[in-house]
Amino acid sequence: MTPPRARVLRWTLASALLWLALLACREVPEPHPEAPQLPAATNLLMLVSDTLRADALSCYGGEAVTPAICSLAERGTLFEVAYSAAPWTLPSAVTLFTGAPPGRYQRPGDPGRGTENLYRVPGQEVLLAEVLAERGWLVQRRVENGVAAQGNSLQGFADTRYSAARAREARARWGRELAFEAEDPRYDRVWWLLERLLESPEPQQPFFYLHWLQDPHAAYRPPDHLQRRLEFGPRRLPQDLDFYLGLGHRNRPEKGRRKIREVGPDLSPAELELVRDLYLREVESVDERVGAILSALERSGRLDDTLVLFTSDHGEALGEHGNFLHGVSLQEELVRIPILLAGPGVPPGTRVRTPVAHRDVVPTLAAAVGVAQSALTTADGGRDLRELANSPELQPPMAVHLSSPDRLQEEAIVLGDLKLIARSDQSVSLYDLAQDPGEAQDLASSRPEETERLLQLLRRARADSRPVVRGDEDAAELERAARETEQELRAIGYID
Repeated sequence: MTPPRARVLRWTLASALLWLALLACREVPEPHPEAPQLPAATNLLMLVSDTLRADALSCYGGEAVTPAICSLAERGTLFEVAYSAAPWTLPSAVTLFTGAPPGRYQRPGDPGRGTENLYRVPGQEVLLAEVLAERGWLVQRRVENGVAAQGNSLQGFADTRYSAARAREARARWGRELAFEAEDPRYDRVWWLLERLLESPEPQQPFFYLHWLQDPHAAYRPPDHLQRRLEFGPRRLPQDLDFYLGLGHRNRPEKGRRKIREVGPDLSPAELELVRDLYLREVESVDERVGAILSALERSGRLDDTLVLFTSDHGEALGEHGNFLHGVSLQEELVRIPILLAGPGVPPGTRVRTPVAHRDVVPTLAAAVGVAQSALTTADGGRDLRELANSPELQPPMAVHLSSPDRLQEEAIVLGDLKLIARSDQSVSLYDLAQDPGEAQDLASSRPEETERLLQLLRRARADSRPVVRGDEDAAELERAARETEQELRAIGYID
């Protein structure tokens, strides 16, 4: 039997640790007096690759050949354990551009339209892009996934219209110089950004550019020159290549498209290997586009004074736990994403193990350009990733909250190597990700004290994520948002 004094000491220690964890979850840590003063950035460049799981990239141990994206890890910092806010686009985008948990902006939708819930940031919220635009910055974006724009979290960005004809002209002018001559509609979509960078060789107006690439979102149909790298043996596969290229969210057999969730469980190991290869080749096509962007930034003479952040909105299931695509769970393959940061104030060649999240993106960008968090109305729970990269030992751990109440009956909390998933039926699972990255062994019953500790953190994070409804929200605006969201979801194939 444990002596009473030992039990008291153990209880006191556990209580102290819990209290520290609760403080870490609730508050943004103040800059430590020993933390170095970091240089400011003159420009911001944010690149988002849709549906990109971290472990696909070579610098995260993946099989895709991604030298351009991973050059950011050499020139800056790679965050080894980074989480999206949710396992699908719309709530993740809300957090990426506000710094707030998506649940704050959840609104009732229309189940008949496939939108049981909406995410809508009120127009009166003050976001980073708006502040910089008011200060005279050039704030522009192109978002290839229309769903990402439906949460009204892109306030302040000027949308960019850029024709295919203009892209062809730009490619003819600079394509050889950038080693970026592929004639592919998806590649043409980044030429607006390449042209803006290349036309301004001298530092002039500061900019905040955002480009959101649709790939490697399903269906996995890499460009022809990357398809040729596939080892495709028709004798060992029951379908021709076009069948696998058509697997995605849509079910249109007459056009050779099938929902991968329907056929995935019946695919043979060889077929699953091909599907994963197609996904990886799409990741490589993203790397080619990122490489052209970084090359153009360097040629513009603004590489050294531009903070570059690369990330994704969520991951993708490729058969793990019997799942395909995304939005179906909070398991690691769906919420572990890359975050790479390079530029002023970021130490080169650094890897940080401390878990970080989407909620840290806006505070990082704002701090880098001298915008106080008090100037924004939303970014109140994250940290400056540059400080973490420079002084990880001075930064207390913070809990990461994962949720998608519009689609899932579960939410999760991550603290260090521990991850807890709680479900609406009151069941919970606890995983030690350091020992069990595949989340195969539930430790909730064998480690009850840690389970209860994370449950308390989860309850606090849940309270922080409750919807905040303003009295002047326009019902007509929410109705229009529901209509547009439904159209975007149908266009991609999320709903029939």
